[in-house]
Amino acid sequence: MLQNGGPAGRRPVTTMRSTPRSTPRSICPPVVCGSGAPLAGGARGQRAGRSAGARSGARAGARSAARALVVLAAVALQSGCYIQTQRFPGALDPTVDPLGPGSSTLYEAGPEEALIVRHADTVMVRPAGGTATRMLEFHDKRTRLSSGSWIFTGPTGKVEVLLPGGARLELTGTAACVIGSESRRDPIFRLRQLSRATITCEESAQFELPGGARLACDTGPFVLEQVGERVLRLRNRSIGLGRVAYRDELFDLAPGEVVDLALPPSGTAPFARDPGFRTLTTDSAPLEIRGELEVLEEEAGARLRAVGPNEIVGYGLVLRLDEGDEVLFEGLGPREQANGTNP
Repeated sequence: MLQNGGPAGRRPVTTMRSTPRSTPRSICPPVVCGSGAPLAGGARGQRAGRSAGARSGARAGARSAARALVVLAAVALQSGCYIQTQRFPGALDPTVDPLGPGSSTLYEAGPEEALIVRHADTVMVRPAGGTATRMLEFHDKRTRLSSGSWIFTGPTGKVEVLLPGGARLELTGTAACVIGSESRRDPIFRLRQLSRATITCEESAQFELPGGARLACDTGPFVLEQVGERVLRLRNRSIGLGRVAYRDELFDLAPGEVVDLALPPSGTAPFARDPGFRTLTTDSAPLEIRGELEVLEEEAGARLRAVGPNEIVGYGLVLRLDEGDEVLFEGLGPREQANGTNP
């Protein structure tokens, strides 16, 4: 501090040395705590300001979130709580409204009953007329079902079905089948899908195979296997005959014989040929013909000439010839005998 003198009658002027800019000045006066040590009032004020600002921001965020929830709730209530979540291409439009009953009414309940015995998971059953299935557990592996009921098995499932009259089926692997009703002249059992099935009978019974074909037998066992996507193999391991009705064909399966049945999309259910057809016997396979056709003799087959409207069914074909056209049917010839040598 410096004191400068001045003219008479004037008070001396006191000059203060300026404080360096690097030293901040506190706005608030020092605060003395209980121990007598002063605290910086400016730092405490800054901390209090920051805390108040944070609390204010949190309250503002909570209010914004609450308003957003209220808006979403109002939109949901206005739309009936159904919000479209799929953007593109959108939900599929129903082609039938209302939906049909499905398979619940496809097969009606009948008086016959069958005993179902579960041997391995997974086995599920659906009673006739019902829409829900239930699983047979290890502690509840036997049940009785009436005709019209469904039985389902998984890839590792195994189930045994005991039918009226002593008939028995054993299903292994994936399968879907229905208990039939002989009182309504239906097959005793319908196999809709299978991996492997074994059929045994004590009296005459009829079974529906996948695709719609029928197997009639009075003994067993007969073994069914799905060997391809569109091929079903039927093997007769019994000492009796089995009769198979496959589309318009009816043939016997002798003991030890094996036949592979194709499963076309049109099905394999038996049907009667139009009575307007007549059978033409050839060396290889019979032909079903109708209409105005002229039969020309051939040594290895049959040659047909169209004279007017006509239709020819045979060799897996359905032909309609124009007038004047000819067609020749020839077989593959006799089967060559094996000579016992490897090629």
